[in-house]
Amino acid sequence: MHQLMLRKIPERVEKGLRQRAKASGLSVNKAVIQLLSDSLGVSRPAVFGRKRDLSALSGTWSKKDVAVFKKATAQLEKIDPELWR
Repeated sequence: MHQLMLRKIPERVEKGLRQRAKASGLSVNKAVIQLLSDSLGVSRPAVFGRKRDLSALSGTWSKKDVAVFKKATAQLEKIDPELWR
């Protein structure tokens, strides 16, 4: 296995990596390797025992993202009484 050293990683990128690693239950190193593999299209198929759900995405939205989503989907919360007669 080879090693790479990255320098001058933007603070937002580092924070995102750490959040992704924590949400996935991985070390930062493994999370970075997984992200690189996925983005380059060289990921290995899921192996038995690995998570196969969307839990890695959990908690990745900012408060602003949530607010925008809620605003965009607010119309879906309304009930049209005419449809229920």
